Amino acid sequence: MNEDIYKRIEEMFSKGKITEQEKERLIKAFLQTEKQFSGVNEIEIRLKTSDIELEGVSDLYDINFEEGYLNITKENQKLILKSPLSEPKMIKILIPFKINIRLKGISSDIKISNILGHVEVQSVSSDIELNNISESVLVSVISGDIKASNIFGKADINTKSGDILVKSSKLNAFLKTYSGDISCIDSEFDSSRFSSFKGDISYENCLFKNENLANTYFGDIKLEKCPNSFSVLGNTVLGEIKGTLQKLNEKDVLKVETKFGDVLKED
Repeated sequence: MNEDIYKRIEEMFSKGKITEQEKERLIKAFLQTEKQFSGVNEIEIRLKTSDIELEGVSDLYDINFEEGYLNITKENQKLILKSPLSEPKMIKILIPFKINIRLKGISSDIKISNILGHVEVQSVSSDIELNNISESVLVSVISGDIKASNIFGKADINTKSGDILVKSSKLNAFLKTYSGDISCIDSEFDSSRFSSFKGDISYENCLFKNENLANTYFGDIKLEKCPNSFSVLGNTVLGEIKGTLQKLNEKDVLKVETKFGDVLKED
């Protein structure tokens, strides 16, 4: 077993962060992981209430528990991590950055960063932060805010009650919330859709390629500091269109629709 990991476990135990029983479980989990990780291309995580942070690391070929622990089993090329009976409050895990992740939770705050692969998260009540992920993202929660930055590839993000924030990303995306706002900053979208029933949709310094659609029922749609390289077509039933919408070409278009809100275009 890696000596640095062993020293970290001993340090956590000496500082009272884990009990002796938890220390033994961690050591056992590391020994087990070293044998099991060979050939694994997917990690499936099943949580109840633990908060979790997952960080992908280059030149890492197993998983390292920085804080807390989970029970480990292996099925073919998939490693399954499950909550123990006494679930820790916080879990921090370093994992290989080239990996697929599927995470199911009930009431857990979730942070995932530095992954080259597919990341899928399903939860009932969770705030989720995603950073530096390339390939594809699929997120579905009933209640919780979702923040995504430096995401490249495909993204399907859905929260029933919560806000969605996307920054510094390049995506083919479907972003949907029922009673929350959608905010996009410094990002590029290709053939994407944005939908909110009660919330606002805003874009700051964003670029659009091919046909894109944004619609909200009660909210406003706002464009600010976006480059004049795509067309903006706007429609509102009972609101107002404020500012000048550009019609430059038929290929790259953002169509915006709202029933009761306003469409605002600012340079």
